[in-house]
Amino acid sequence: MNREILFKAWDKFDKKFYKVESIKFNCFEEIKNITVFVHDSLCKSYVKNHNAEENNINALILCEYTGLEDKNGVKVFENDILQLFDTIGNLSDKVTVKWNSETACYEVFQLNGNHYSFDVRCAIRSCEVIGNIFDEEVR
Repeated sequence: MNREILFKAWDKFDKKFYKVESIKFNCFEEIKNITVFVHDSLCKSYVKNHNAEENNINALILCEYTGLEDKNGVKVFENDILQLFDTIGNLSDKVTVKWNSETACYEVFQLNGNHYSFDVRCAIRSCEVIGNIFDEEVR
């Protein structure tokens, strides 16, 4: 199975997404380190245990690309909110995309409090990305 490995990163301080350019794991030296490089109009890096809180790796939430696209060709990432449509095109539920480590796949979970989930691949043909869990107005 070939798919693009892409990430976007939510910056908790800037309150916006950045495209992740690279992730560097430095695990062979005495001080273990992870550095995430993001790009907007200028490059920014986040480092584990950085003394400036806004540049600490904990300021980021990484969202992985699922390898799927919605009905409009928009790439679907972890933590996206999808608008589902029923079989005749009427609005249905809003769901969020999450990784389920027990089933080893991305699943969608309802936002309205119901706790059932299903494999995101089943819903992808009849959904539209309308935001992400960090968008207050979408939830």
